[in-house]
Amino acid sequence: MAFSTRFATATHLLAVLALSRPAPVTSETLAASAGTNPVVARRLIGRLVRAGLVRTQGGKGGGATLARPPKKITLRAVFEAVEHPLSLAPENPGRREDGVGAALPGALARPSERAARAFAEALDQTTLKGVVKALKNARDRRKAA
Repeated sequence: MAFSTRFATATHLLAVLALSRPAPVTSETLAASAGTNPVVARRLIGRLVRAGLVRTQGGKGGGATLARPPKKITLRAVFEAVEHPLSLAPENPGRREDGVGAALPGALARPSERAARAFAEALDQTTLKGVVKALKNARDRRKAA
C-alpha cells in the first residue's frame, strides 16, 4: 500500500513555520524547503488553514504562520487535514464471484480497523513540538560530527 506524500510534506511545511515563528513564511520559501512546487505548498497550506492549523496573510510581508502553538498540533490533526480517511483494507480485493473475493473485505475489516486506530493513536501522541525538537537534535548531532 502506498501513501501520498501530502502528510510528510505538510509536516515539513509546519516544521518550517514552527522554526520561523513568529515571522510569516511565503509559499515560495516553504516550497523550496520541502523541495516541491509553490502551487503544491499553497494547496497544502489551504488544507491546513481549513483545519485551523495555519493562518495566512496576503500582501507585502505576508505569508503563513502557525495558528496554534506547536505543542497543540498533533500529527493526527495534520494527517486528517491533508489525507483521505485512513483505510487499510484493499479497495479491490479480487474477483467477488469466486468466494474469496466476496469474503475478503469482511475478513480484513476488523484487523484493518485496529491498525487504523493504532496508527491514529500513534499520531495523536506526537506533536509538532516533538517533531521540531527531533529536527533540532538531528541538526545538532550533524554539527557535532
